[in-house]
Amino acid sequence: MDNKDKKEPGIIKKSFSLGKALFRYAKEGFPNVSQEVYEQRMMLCNSCELLDKQSASCKSCGCVVEYKGRMETESCPEKKW
Repeated sequence: MDNKDKKEPGIIKKSFSLGKALFRYAKEGFPNVSQEVYEQRMMLCNSCELLDKQSASCKSCGCVVEYKGRMETESCPEKKW
């Protein structure tokens, strides 16, 4: 199966991933990246074959990219940013 046919993680995995991300984000004091870094991240996500454009979420991790992309504590699971 190639990346474009990959399905999003299920609700349990997505919930666990979200919980871990929010914990890291809160623990560090809710740091956000600069607008420039955010725009670079979104450019990469928007050109990625793993972006589900309907839900604006990543098929690799299940996160909504516009939120995850702002968090300084987070990174792309595919090592694109």
